Amino acid sequence: MFNEKPIISKWVADVYDQQTTETDDVDFLLSVIGKEPKRILEVCCGSGRILVPLAKAGHIAVGIDGAEFMLDKILSKTKGLENIEWRKADAVYDDWGSGFDVVVFACNLLYNIDSDMEFKKAQELFIHKAASALVPGGYVFIAYNPGHNLTQPEQSRVYDSGSWVIWEGADNDGTYGKFIGLPGSYDAETQIDKSGRLFELTLKTV
Repeated sequence: MFNEKPIISKWVADVYDQQTTETDDVDFLLSVIGKEPKRILEVCCGSGRILVPLAKAGHIAVGIDGAEFMLDKILSKTKGLENIEWRKADAVYDDWGSGFDVVVFACNLLYNIDSDMEFKKAQELFIHKAASALVPGGYVFIAYNPGHNLTQPEQSRVYDSGSWVIWEGADNDGTYGKFIGLPGSYDAETQIDKSGRLFELTLKTV
């Protein structure tokens, strides 16, 4: 049978890199960091959408991520850059390093931690690890998009209205697929959103 995880990981990396091209968050991050070179760690850096511009702006950019197919995208974007490095690491269980002026949590990272650890505990761990990775007086940058600023009743209507397509397209090998969000629920007492995700892939025939 097929080894599904590498197929899905390859498709996710290719389609993410093709379709996630916004720069507003990158521009804002660069504006608040300033022009003076700093040593910056991006946790779960993906394919380098944010990491590479940080290096191009003159900062020492270090990225960690657990997805090899994502990390494989970075090299082709870094020609002439000597102030950037990246490595494969499990952000929950592996060491992040230390001596950073800024730690970056982009793309709702704290709400998308992929781990067998209890969710709240994993979030707290990330905050503690960020603090340990920073120099005294350093900063954590947290990017959060709260569902288009929907109110709780509006969120409930969205969750109850059925599935929605997050990404759709073909990877570089011709595998076509959809990344689908599934209906969920919001618990006002715990303030936790629960929903599911589904991949539907069609492999290219040869």
